Amino acid sequence: MDTFSKGVCLIHGGFTLKEMRDGRRVPVEDKDGTPFEIEYFGSGFQVDARGLILTNRHVAEPWWNDDAVAPLLARGLTPEFTTLTATFPGHGPAEVDPSTIRTSRDGVDLAVFVVRVDSVPVLPLRQDHVRELAGQGIMLLGYPTGLGAILARAEPDVVEDALSAAKDTEGLIRELSARDAIRPLPTHGTLNEVTDSKLVYDAVTTSGGSGGPVFGPDGSVIGVNFAMLRGFQGSNFGIPIRLARPLLDKAEEMIMNQPTQNGDPKRSAQEHR
Repeated sequence: MDTFSKGVCLIHGGFTLKEMRDGRRVPVEDKDGTPFEIEYFGSGFQVDARGLILTNRHVAEPWWNDDAVAPLLARGLTPEFTTLTATFPGHGPAEVDPSTIRTSRDGVDLAVFVVRVDSVPVLPLRQDHVRELAGQGIMLLGYPTGLGAILARAEPDVVEDALSAAKDTEGLIRELSARDAIRPLPTHGTLNEVTDSKLVYDAVTTSGGSGGPVFGPDGSVIGVNFAMLRGFQGSNFGIPIRLARPLLDKAEEMIMNQPTQNGDPKRSAQEHR
């Protein structure tokens, strides 16, 4: 836990929706005239030393399978990131270039992107099937509730100083990171069932923990946390790590062609579709 937690990042994103108005695309506005924006948190983890981060598709592409946003996209509105960062323990927020995002195209809730941060461990991925692990202990690492759990776990003086110094969410993440307060939360449980497409376990998680690694008893990653059964913490779900193999293979060429410096995340989300 001490070693691999340093390879699990807090993902903070925000996006707006744009519409055609007077021949140009402009942000949709709220009733008070301010640009519409949805802000969210998720988790991810490094699977390649060249900066490849594995997470859920609904974290890297937050409008995907979102029932609230789908009608707006059907009207022709275009999603565009306003911010997208990954923050590892011991490091400040690193901007993610949305053009590096690659998603599974077979309905699997997985995605990867590239963000290069020095001295971040690569988490080991289990190679074989995990069906024989049913009934054994597992551990999740992630950021359930986003900043909520981080603030609750931090010392009161750290929270007070960070809140007073920050002007927005991105600033708060930066201030908490500078005070070594960004660390994933571990939860433990039992792997109750293994199917071809799901791991079912009772380790506690919630929104924000999506995209975090699921560790098997030998310390290797056996899955990616992706969903919870609302109202009942006895059944939460992960995607078997073997289902990430096609996506990781597809990302190989993209990693080789990535420049050292990341680009500007404020570009159209359509670029990586």
